[in-house]
Amino acid sequence: MTSTTLFTVVRLYSKQAIGSFAFEDYLSILVWMQFMAYNALIIDQGKFGLGRHIWDVPAANASTIAQDSCIIELMYICLIWTSKVCLLVQLLRIFVPTKTGIIYHTIHALIWGNLAFTIAALDSQHAYLAVWTQPTLLHKLPCGVLQKLPA
Repeated sequence: MTSTTLFTVVRLYSKQAIGSFAFEDYLSILVWMQFMAYNALIIDQGKFGLGRHIWDVPAANASTIAQDSCIIELMYICLIWTSKVCLLVQLLRIFVPTKTGIIYHTIHALIWGNLAFTIAALDSQHAYLAVWTQPTLLHKLPCGVLQKLPA
């Protein structure tokens, strides 16, 4: 987190100093904010036992970690897409000043193709989220799985 913050600040300072602050710089600020929120949630989950073996985590905390892992995964999907867009927009600025040609169309195809895959990935999370919104599903687990977990 420290190196990411340092490099982002240096990059933005140098872009501001030469007077060429552009759209991709605002995107890099957005990516940095998403990255910090993502890492803050992961660090916060450490107090519930994230990073330990599942058998060393109390059952009540295991449920919290599993629920928050879904949120972390959704945040990661959005973070990766925003990062890709930031880099691709910068490539557009560097290599395609005329906004025509094969590179221009390839980069736009990558941006919009990645958006389609991101939407599909976010949409596929509905089944995963349904487990946490319907507590009755937990009672249908076979053999009393929840009762066998260590407290």
